[in-house]
Amino acid sequence: MRGLTWALVVGLGALACNAQTTGDVGMLVYTDGQFTSADGLKASFLPAARIAGVWHGAGRDGACRAETPGLSCPLGDGNRAFLDMTANSVLGRVELAVPATIEAVAVEADVALPGARAWISNGFQSWSQSGALAIGAEPSADDTNAALASFGDAETIRDGAALSWWYTAVGGGAGTFVAGVTESGHNKAWAQVWQNAGAKDHVHVRLASGGTAAPMILGAGKRADGEVWRFALGQDEKTALADFAVGLRRLPKADCAPASACAGSRDLLAPMLGWNSWYELWDTTDEKLARGNFALAQTALTPFTATAGKWLVVDDSWQKAWGDWTPNSKFPSGIDGLAKDVKAQGWHFGVWLAPFLVSDKLDLVKQHPDWFLPGVSYLHLKNGSMKILDVTNPDAAAHLKGVIEQLATWGCEILKIDFLFAGLYEAPRFDGKSTPIQSYRAALQIIRDVADKHGMRLVAVGAPPVPTLEYCDGWRSGTDIAVENFGPAWAFLPNQLRDFAARIPYCQVIACDVDPPILRAPLPANEVDFGLWTVAFAAGGYFLSDDLQKLPTDRLAPGLDAKRLNLALGGKLSLPTSIFPDNPPMTLSSAILDQIALTTTQIVPPIWNTPDGQRVLMNASDVTATIDGHVVQPHSALAP
Repeated sequence: MRGLTWALVVGLGALACNAQTTGDVGMLVYTDGQFTSADGLKASFLPAARIAGVWHGAGRDGACRAETPGLSCPLGDGNRAFLDMTANSVLGRVELAVPATIEAVAVEADVALPGARAWISNGFQSWSQSGALAIGAEPSADDTNAALASFGDAETIRDGAALSWWYTAVGGGAGTFVAGVTESGHNKAWAQVWQNAGAKDHVHVRLASGGTAAPMILGAGKRADGEVWRFALGQDEKTALADFAVGLRRLPKADCAPASACAGSRDLLAPMLGWNSWYELWDTTDEKLARGNFALAQTALTPFTATAGKWLVVDDSWQKAWGDWTPNSKFPSGIDGLAKDVKAQGWHFGVWLAPFLVSDKLDLVKQHPDWFLPGVSYLHLKNGSMKILDVTNPDAAAHLKGVIEQLATWGCEILKIDFLFAGLYEAPRFDGKSTPIQSYRAALQIIRDVADKHGMRLVAVGAPPVPTLEYCDGWRSGTDIAVENFGPAWAFLPNQLRDFAARIPYCQVIACDVDPPILRAPLPANEVDFGLWTVAFAAGGYFLSDDLQKLPTDRLAPGLDAKRLNLALGGKLSLPTSIFPDNPPMTLSSAILDQIALTTTQIVPPIWNTPDGQRVLMNASDVTATIDGHVVQPHSALAP
C-alpha cells in the first residue's frame, strides 16, 4: 500500500461485540475481532441500517457476532446487518428474516485519532460547496433528512455540516482517516462525522448508502447491499489521501481492449491550453466575437506548449435552445464551418452543451413525453423549466446518441458536458428498474462510446465525481469562478481554492478543471495573482476566458506568466501542507453571501507546495496574516 499503515479494528469501545477469532483478512492480520496498526491507530466497524427513520444495528439491538470474515449485528425482529471486509474496504448489507422497509444501509466506524480537529465535507456535484469543517456533535435526524432531500441549485450552497457526499477525510492530529466509495453502482453514498462523546480522541463516522429515494420494501429472505467503501488510516496525511485515490475508478486507457482489461489505469488527461467564451461574453458570444478572440488567443499563447494542443471552446450561446443542439443565427458559418477554420490554424475546437436537459417549450417534449423523467424538472433561473432525458427509454437513448454523433460530424473534438447532476434526479425510470445512478451511468456510457469512436474528449461539469470519473477525461472541481450578475468578484476566488483542496483525491486521478483565471478589472492585481496560483496548483489545464478584444495589455500580461502557466500545464498537482486548516469553521460559508456582505468567511489551507519544491503562501482573509514566518497581505499569495 505504498507505505500506508492500515488499521481496521473490530470490537472497540462503544461498538463492542463478542468476536473471539483469529485469521487473515486480505493483507491484514485479524485477531480477536481487532485490527491495529503498528503506530497504534485504531478503527472499529459495525454494520447498521435505517428503518422507519431510526438507525438499528451496530450494537444497538444486541451483541454482534463474528463471521468469516467480518461480523453481523441484529436489527431487531430477527433481521441482521452484515459487515463484509477486505484488506482496505468494507461493505454493509442487510438480510431479512421478516419483511422490513430499509431506508439506508451503513457501516459505522469508531476511529481513534488523537488531536483530530477537522473533517472534509464534500458536496454532491461539481458546484456544491466543499471544504474542511470542525468536528462537532452528531447531526440531528432533521438536519440529515434535509441535506439528503436537497438537490439541484439548493444543494450547491449547502453548509455541509450534516453530511459529506461520496467520501470524507478526518485528521489534523496524530493521523488521518479517509473513507469513500470508489465506484458507485446502485445508490448514492454519503458520510457523517462527529465527536465520540464517550471516548476521548475518538471520532464516529457513519458511511451510508441510499436514504435519498423511496425506501426498499423487502420481504423475508431478501438482501439489500450498500456500496463498497474503501478505507485508509495512517499517520501521513498525503499518503492516506493518495492511497484512497488509487482505488478510484477512472477512464481506462484508449488502447485497452476491452476497456475492462485495464480499468482504473488511465494516466491523467494531458492538460489543455486555450480560450473559452463564457466568463465575460456569457451567452452573448457570436461567431464574430469567437473568431476575434481566437486570433488574439493564438498570438498570446504562441510561446507556450501543451501536450494536448490548443483549443477554442464556444460555451453556452451557439445553440438554438437547450435541447435543440443546432447552431443559431449568431453563427452563420455553422459549427462545422467554424470548427474547420479553427482546425486549419492548428488548433482544436469544441462546444458546450447540457446533454440531459431539454427546454419544456420545445416540440420535442410535447411529441415524446415518455422520453423524460416523470414529475420532475430542472428550473434554470434564466432559461426556464427543463425536462430531463431518461435514457432507459431506448428512443431517448438513440436521440442522445444522435446529438453527440452530429457534433462529432461537425468537427467538435471536445465536449464540455454540463448540468449532469440533472440525470440523477429521483424519479421512476422508463424501464421500471434502474436507479438514478444506473441510468446516469448508462447515459454517460452512450456519450463515451461516441466520443471514443471519434476521438473526442469529455469534460464534465455540474457532475458528481464518483459515477462520472470512469467516463470523462476531465472534471470540474468547483463552482463557477464568476457569475453573470456579479462579474469578477473576490469571493469566488477562495471558494475555488477551498473546493479544490477538499477534492484532491479526485484530482489525483482525473484532470480537474478549477475554471480559468479572471484577469480583468475590477479585480486588483493581488487578487488576480491569487487566482492564477489556484489554477496553477490544480494542473488540470489553462484557459483564458476574458474578452481579449477589450482586455488591456497590462491585464493580459499576468495571465501569461510562464511559471504559473507551465505549472497549470504540467499535470502534477501542487498540494497543501494539510487539507485541515488550524481554525476550521463549523459550517461552509457561501461565496455569494460573502460577496454581498463584502467580507471573507471562507477558510483555505494557507501553505501550498509545488511539484518543483516551491512553497506558496495563500492569505484568503481580509487582514494581513503571518504564514510560515512571512507577512502576507490580505487576498494575496506570496511565493518567498
